[in-house]
Amino acid sequence: MSSVLWVQLALLICYLPVIVALLNIRGELSQTLVLSQQYAGVFVLVNSSLNPLLYCWKILEVRQAVVVLNIEKMALFIDLASFRLTGCKKHFHSGTQLLS
Repeated sequence: MSSVLWVQLALLICYLPVIVALLNIRGELSQTLVLSQQYAGVFVLVNSSLNPLLYCWKILEVRQAVVVLNIEKMALFIDLASFRLTGCKKHFHSGTQLLS
C-alpha cells in the first residue's frame, strides 16, 4: 500500500468514532453519549500521534531525516554531558591560567 493510503486509512479509522458520535446526537445528551464523544476525541489525538510514525515507516526520506536529526541531538547531548562532567574550568581554559 502507498504511504498516502496508510495515512488516509489511519485518518478514517481515528475519525470514524467522532463521526458516529456526532450523528448520534438527538437533542438529549446522556452520560453514555458524552463519554463516547470524549473517547472519540482521544482517537483524534491518537491520529495526530500516528501520522509521524506512519511517515517515518513508509517514506524513506523522512526516515533518513529523522535518523540524522537524532544523531545530531545525541552528539549535542553527549557534548553537553561531558561539559557538565568535566566542569567549566576545562572549557574556559585560557593559556595556562584557569578561571575559578
